[in-house]
Amino acid sequence: PRIFNKRSFYIPYGVRQLELFPEKMKGRQLNVCFLGRLDLLKGVDQLKKINDILESKGVLVKWTIIGKGPLEQMLLDQWKGNEHVDFVQPGSSGQVYQLLQKQDVFVLPTSFEGTPVSILECISNGVVPIVYDLPGGIRDVVKEGIVFRVELDDAAGIAEKILVLDIG
Repeated sequence: PRIFNKRSFYIPYGVRQLELFPEKMKGRQLNVCFLGRLDLLKGVDQLKKINDILESKGVLVKWTIIGKGPLEQMLLDQWKGNEHVDFVQPGSSGQVYQLLQKQDVFVLPTSFEGTPVSILECISNGVVPIVYDLPGGIRDVVKEGIVFRVELDDAAGIAEKILVLDIG
C-alpha cells in the first residue's frame, strides 16, 4: 500500500466555471462555434452543410471555427468569400474561454468521441451544445435538458436545433 502513496494524485479536468453567465440578446444573429481538431472524425466537413441548410431557411448565423488540423485548408477553401465565418487558433485556454463567452451555440458533429472536454468548456461558459448522440462519454455528460443530441450524421437535425434556438 505504501508503494503507491506518493504516485497517486488527483488531476481535475481544468474546466473553469463562470461566476456570471453573459446575457444573450434576443433578436440578434446567433453566434455558433465549433471547437476541436479540424479533421473528419470531428465532423468539420458537416459545418458548411449545416450552414447551407440554415441559409436555405433564411437564417444567417455567425460562425467561429476554433482549432487547427489537417482539414484547415479544405475548410478555408470551402468557406471562401463567406463573411459570416471566422477561423481562429487561440494560443491559450484563456483565449478559448474569451471566444466561448461570445458564443450561443456549440456544434460538435463528431462521429467518434470519448468524453470531449470541449463540451464541458462550452457548458461552463453558457454555450448550448448540439452533438451527435454517440454511446459512451457524450451520453454520460450531455443529459437531456442541458444539450441537444441528434442522430449520427444528421446535419439537418443539427440545423433544426439551431433553428429552435434562433426562434427562441
